[in-house]
Amino acid sequence: MRALGAGARALALLVLVAAGGCSGLQFRMFAGSSPIAEECVGEVVSWQQWDVVMGTVERNFKHHTNRNVTEAEIQQRLRDFKRPLKFELGFVTMSPNPKDETPKPVKYQIRGPEGEVVYGGPPQPVTQDELSKEDFVGGKGPYYVCFQYERSQGTVDIDIGYFHINLPEAIGTQFEKSSWKMADEDLRDMQPTITAEELEYFAKEEHILSLKQDTRKLGGAVYHAHNEQQHIKQIQIWQTRLLGHVAYKLSVYGVLRAFVFIACAAAQSYLIRRLFSNKKVVVGLGGGFEDL
Repeated sequence: MRALGAGARALALLVLVAAGGCSGLQFRMFAGSSPIAEECVGEVVSWQQWDVVMGTVERNFKHHTNRNVTEAEIQQRLRDFKRPLKFELGFVTMSPNPKDETPKPVKYQIRGPEGEVVYGGPPQPVTQDELSKEDFVGGKGPYYVCFQYERSQGTVDIDIGYFHINLPEAIGTQFEKSSWKMADEDLRDMQPTITAEELEYFAKEEHILSLKQDTRKLGGAVYHAHNEQQHIKQIQIWQTRLLGHVAYKLSVYGVLRAFVFIACAAAQSYLIRRLFSNKKVVVGLGGGFEDL
């Protein structure tokens, strides 16, 4: 495999040191004398992730070696350690001229620290792509994404939206399937170990007993609170039913009272009309109404 050129390594180093990553990076590939142009951008596993793993690996390596190892042996062991990695890449190509809508397809690969091909890329050139590669076991890096472009197509701008190399957990996750590609020594040193200092922070028997007592008290408090809530709920249900019954009685009594008032008024009107329509009754009252 052809090694990376000096210009590509310089660009990768500039990105790693100045930007701290390759997300949101845009650069331009110019036409030249060579028929195929190539530019590479480098990235490494985040030191926040890798250093935590290296601390465990170094501690386990010293423990399993059962002898006084030298600093050179420790550093060599850390350089040789490998575990599952996840590559994530997203980019888009475009013309530097906003008025030029001609597609600018490129080929790309992901290569390792020694120039080995980690991912060969799609068979045909693409103008944009999103990659999520999870079946690779390797070290911290750096790893390079290298773009190849036919110079006959002119100048092209490449916008890398993101290029990440994550260090996912392997045991108990979808990345556990990659463990069979790891060396036995790497699997051994990857397992977490407990130091004497960390052991001091572990719960002791008296802590467990105190926790159990507090848990029982909390359970009793929750039990009483639950019963009180049920009692309050029953009172609310009884009050709701009582108010509904009273409202029903008031509505029924109101209708009956209105019916009685209307019936009395109708009977009174009828009797008065019958009274004045009977002439004998009028005469009996004095005949004062005959002239009416």
